[in-house]
Amino acid sequence: MFNVTVQDLIHCSPTIEVQLSCLFLWTILWTIALPIFVFGIKKFIDSKPWKERWLEHNFNTQKKAFKVTFDTRQEGYNFTVLFVAVLFQHTTGGLLTIPAIFPKIASLLNISPSMATSLCLHGALCEAGWEVSDTFTRLFQIFLTKDGYKKNPSTLVFLSFVHHMMGLAITIPMNLAFFDLYWYHEGIFML
Repeated sequence: MFNVTVQDLIHCSPTIEVQLSCLFLWTILWTIALPIFVFGIKKFIDSKPWKERWLEHNFNTQKKAFKVTFDTRQEGYNFTVLFVAVLFQHTTGGLLTIPAIFPKIASLLNISPSMATSLCLHGALCEAGWEVSDTFTRLFQIFLTKDGYKKNPSTLVFLSFVHHMMGLAITIPMNLAFFDLYWYHEGIFML
């Protein structure tokens, strides 16, 4: 049975129970928050005169860099907006690592070294929580909705799967074994 306290969760204590609990909480957060961000981003982009140029630029980048194309313009637009929301998620995870990477900033913010480490571990789990959320969302769309495959071209599914599985395979073991290693903190920042 899990014996996890709020204090353990705040400090992201390096035990398997706490790490799994924090991962679950980050997964729930991103599962709820990202659709809200997508809604707000769509409202913003729909109101801009540069929307079509921005979409063409993004569609070209997706096709050239990742070989990802969508059956409909709307599906491409939905993915492009989701990608902007995911950039916000990645930024959140990166910002959580800054006190551990830059001790002078932590000192200015009156953040202790142990709390800086805790924030950094949350940064890693923030990313992993998004990966769990995205994996389950895509699997649900593909297998349980009529047009889920249109939202998830095979190239996108493959790239997402490889990226997510790598992140998920290393996050909790690294948080358990190397929680206070500066170079690990820097690696989390670069995710």
